[in-house]
Amino acid sequence: MILSWIGVCAVLFVASCNCASFSKNLKDEPGKGPIKLNTRHRRQAGFLYCGNLDQYNPTTQLCCQDNIVSKPPGAVSPLCCDSEAYNPVTQFCCEGTVATKTTQPACCGGSDPYDLVLQMCCGDNVVSKPSGNGSIPGCCGSSTYDLNTQLCCADDHPSSKVGFVSPSCCSNQAFDANSYLCCDSHITPKVGVYSACCGSYSSYNTATQLCCNSQPVNSATMLCCEGRPVSKTPGTNSACCGSFSSYDTATQLCCNGLTAVTKTAPTSVCCGSAEYDTATQLCCNGQNGQTVASKPLSTSACCGSGSYDTATQLCCNGLSPTSKPTPTSTCCGSQVIDTNTHFCCDGSQPVLNSNMPANGQPECA
Repeated sequence: MILSWIGVCAVLFVASCNCASFSKNLKDEPGKGPIKLNTRHRRQAGFLYCGNLDQYNPTTQLCCQDNIVSKPPGAVSPLCCDSEAYNPVTQFCCEGTVATKTTQPACCGGSDPYDLVLQMCCGDNVVSKPSGNGSIPGCCGSSTYDLNTQLCCADDHPSSKVGFVSPSCCSNQAFDANSYLCCDSHITPKVGVYSACCGSYSSYNTATQLCCNSQPVNSATMLCCEGRPVSKTPGTNSACCGSFSSYDTATQLCCNGLTAVTKTAPTSVCCGSAEYDTATQLCCNGQNGQTVASKPLSTSACCGSGSYDTATQLCCNGLSPTSKPTPTSTCCGSQVIDTNTHFCCDGSQPVLNSNMPANGQPECA
């Protein structure tokens, strides 16, 4: 009987211990018992976190910019293209755009895929390369052109240069510089080997012509005088005299820039609109302008519009000569004084030397 009670007590003790152990395990197991964990944040075996604790399977998925995306079928080492997955073996990425790989893939403007073999990127636009044997593709603005047969003289407007010897551009047009000139953006035919532009619409031969105010003229018979065509004076030394006439520089003078007059001597020059010989004449500025006066002596000079002898005369008023009484005579304003007896105050007032102060300094009132 005593042994039976001992057995019952042993069974109850074991059961009590098992209950205590079960309660402890239940309490500590995540998601069960008093402390429950959020099963969304509990990482599964072999999974990784993406973005805001979202789990993904790296075997079949990628985390691209916090988005879970499926790996492309057959991709061994897939990559992200912004928020999209792609296979780098068969595809390429252009700033978020996935495209199928071509022979020579490239990106245009960052996000537009194109094939370098068949296409070009011109002005951030994908355009087809020009076709044809021997073509040399290039960009003309946002379009393509063949460098072998065209010129790009303005964006998006290729021009043909087929048959041109010296292709060039004139504004937005192609032209042959071997036969034409570009004059102020206008294509003008050449007139010879020595052609040049004469204005915007014509050309001239620099060897035989002049360009006078946009008008070609014969350089053998004409001059261009201040923009006006003028006939040459007979002879080889013709030059312009003003804008309406010409003169012979060997035998004539152009006085006042307007009047052609005949030279009377090798020493002739102009005096206003007249000619005079510097060896025998003077050019004097009188009240009525420049006039020619005689030069009888080497000591002659101008006095007004005439001449006087500086050795025997004085010109005190600048208009007419007066005699010079003594070698020490001079002018004091419009008057003649003798410096032995007078001195001149303020350039116009004669004063006797007897009134000179003792210090020898004249005192002018």
